[in-house]
Amino acid sequence: MSDNNPQAFFPSVQLTRRSSERGRTGIFAGLTAAAATAGVLIGFGSARGAPWKLINSDALIALGNEARFHDGFDATVTTVGLVVHLLSVVLWGLLFAIVTWRLRGWWLALAGLLFAGVVYVIDIVLLPSRIAPGFASVLSTTELAVVFLTLGLSLAAAVAITRDQSAVSGSANGFGDPSH
Repeated sequence: MSDNNPQAFFPSVQLTRRSSERGRTGIFAGLTAAAATAGVLIGFGSARGAPWKLINSDALIALGNEARFHDGFDATVTTVGLVVHLLSVVLWGLLFAIVTWRLRGWWLALAGLLFAGVVYVIDIVLLPSRIAPGFASVLSTTELAVVFLTLGLSLAAAVAITRDQSAVSGSANGFGDPSH
């Protein structure tokens, strides 16, 4: 056969490319949402006179109650809090990219809002306080809504941006490399 297309012999190559594309999209969405929600948390912390308190509280899962006692920047506690926040939101971003893969436009935005609601229920209602986001015990209901709405809308926006970039560049992966 003169067909040099590996998909003719190995259909899983297409599946691998799709999975890789979804993974990259999810990571980008998660990083975007982590930055957006961290900004909101720092803003709410600043309004309380302790900009890093809410980020530090995310370190609770790794450092225990010590994280609750640091309102200001602490090299260890703040770094651990940022890493925990980043990893958890990137995982949510990966899941969001997978479950919303075929959605576009307003459906994607609506999915972002619904996804934020699901994440809220899991993080705030279902998880035990030992592993739930530490900021939940400090923020008001309205402030929590702002954090989770920011999460959902930033995930949806990042997925849409990645897809738009893919369409403009002609790339299958959204990052300008048409070979992947």
